[in-house]
Amino acid sequence: MKTDSLRFELLAFLSYLAVSARGCLNEPKEYGPFRLVDGMSRLLEICEFAGLSGEGWAELRDYIDAHKLDVMDEAADFAAFLDQVVARTVVLLDRA
Repeated sequence: MKTDSLRFELLAFLSYLAVSARGCLNEPKEYGPFRLVDGMSRLLEICEFAGLSGEGWAELRDYIDAHKLDVMDEAADFAAFLDQVVARTVVLLDRA
């Protein structure tokens, strides 16, 4: 991967974070957790793009992408999803 491509992807991610932070001021409170897990998915994708991902990272990204819109449904289901994201992230951290 070229450094310029990675630099662009990281700047695009930083822009997403900045816009998300601004949006959280006026959006419903549920959007904050959504934006954070969506940011996780985007960062995992950048890591994969850069050849930096490890075992289980793509599965975590896929899990997040499959369930991040649950915020629009039942709050308890979204909370359970977030608990699973935390648990899966801890497993990945233990592997590192």
